[in-house]
Order: sequence, then C-alpha cells, then structure tokens
Amino acid sequence: MIEEQKTPTESPEEPDFLTGKQRAFAAAYLANGFNATRAVKEAGYASNSAHAEGWRLLHNPKIMAVISKAFQDKGIAPMAVQILLAVVAFDADMADFEPWIDGTKTLEQLRAEGVDTRAVKSATVSITGTRRIELHDRLAALKELGRILGMVTNKHETETTVTLAQALSKLGNDD
Repeated sequence: MIEEQKTPTESPEEPDFLTGKQRAFAAAYLANGFNATRAVKEAGYASNSAHAEGWRLLHNPKIMAVISKAFQDKGIAPMAVQILLAVVAFDADMADFEPWIDGTKTLEQLRAEGVDTRAVKSATVSITGTRRIELHDRLAALKELGRILGMVTNKHETETTVTLAQALSKLGNDD
C-alpha cells in the first residue's frame, strides 16, 4: 500500500501534517450532514471499507481538531450541543404544544410565553386543518447525550448502557 505523502495544511490553525485525503474527509464530513461513511467516499478512500475508515478517521485527534474548530467558528460549542440534547431528552413535553395543536396559539406566541420549541422537529397543518407536532426523538437524544458524557459506549455495534438513575447522577456530578 502506498502511503500518501503528508504535507503541512494550508491553514495555520489546523494541526500540522494532515494528508490531503484527511483534509478532504473533514471538509466532506462537515458539508454532508456529518455522515462519515459518505465523507470517506467523497474524500477518495476505498468505498469497500468506508464505514470502518470513517470510524477510524473520526477518532484521529488531528482530524477531530479541524472538525471541532469548524464547529467553534460557527458558534457551536460542545456544551451547546449537550444543552440541546438535554432539552430534547428531558424538557420536551407535548402538553406544552396543545394550544398550537388546537389552533388557539401560534408557535411564536408559545415562545413568547416561555415554551421552549427547540425540541420541535416539525409542525404541520394538513389541508383539512388538522395540526400535528412532531418532537425530536427523546430516546435518541438520551443515547447521544449518554455517549457524549461517557455513560454509553458503542464498540463495533455492541452497545453498553447505564440505568436512567446512573445517567441522572452523572449529569448532576458534572457541574
């Protein structure tokens, strides 16, 4: 296997000596909605091992530094992500949206009254006037928050989870 020659990156903020493919992977990952497998293919890596290669690249500290910097440049900090996941996982309550569902209030009015609408995935009105609110997946948010906080680990499709009590205890200890 011929190793791609490593060259200094174009930007002084990026870690030194990323390969062209590694830079291409990071750019594709950020551009395609954070799909590592697709980013691997777009960056020119072999597609027959794209899933494994994506996992490996996402665990490369230099690549993660580039991705983290791109998030920070857009104002997306790790704590902000954790807060939004916590909103979806713990604060979202369908009852908060009843006034919108029955047509008595708009989402803007609910926001003005203090209802947190960040957990809303979609709000639709059918041609018959039926209103429907869909919230983001609470269980998926809990799993992702648990993964970020080190309470849930995924190793080659094997998932180890903790109890809700352990998760809440962990959240309370990370002030």
